[in-house]
Amino acid sequence: MEGRTLRHQIIQRRTRSALLASLSLVVCVIATGCTSASDGPNQSQLVAPDGTELLQGDQIDVEYQDAIDAFPYSLPPKYSYADQLGEDFKPTDGHMEKGSGEAAVAYIWLCSWEEEYLESHQAKESTREDAALEMLAKWKLLPNTEFYYSDPTDIWENHILGPAQLGDPSGVKSSFASCSGFNLSKGE
Repeated sequence: MEGRTLRHQIIQRRTRSALLASLSLVVCVIATGCTSASDGPNQSQLVAPDGTELLQGDQIDVEYQDAIDAFPYSLPPKYSYADQLGEDFKPTDGHMEKGSGEAAVAYIWLCSWEEEYLESHQAKESTREDAALEMLAKWKLLPNTEFYYSDPTDIWENHILGPAQLGDPSGVKSSFASCSGFNLSKGE
């Protein structure tokens, strides 16, 4: 339950950021306080009054691809990132806060390794399971995670990763249950 609470907090925070970015854009447009800079022939970059850069159109997919290229860790074998950001991650208003592509890549990475852990645990494949646990241990060390996700009571360590390292998959299972729309390709 605690793992689900952390995942819920993460999703709430991402949703809150998206809503604030959208609200900032509306205020910006109404007050005509937004600045825009040319970013190619048909794209301009919006900056909300609070200084938050907002991406739009192709900029969203470019940031996502750049985040994939820069991500420090690989996906599990047989997994690959989808060519475009999944619809669950794309904003409905067409604008996304700069840095959201990196957050989406980190979330996709986490979900894929959680799935890899659960599958290998179920299959009793200890080598795969150990590799998945090693990668999951890196989650809180990612710059994106350290910056965006607050976990002052160590829910991740105490209720998800720690129990998994002791052979109890329930926390990872609970966390993975909220992985929706983690758009990737899994070959067989």
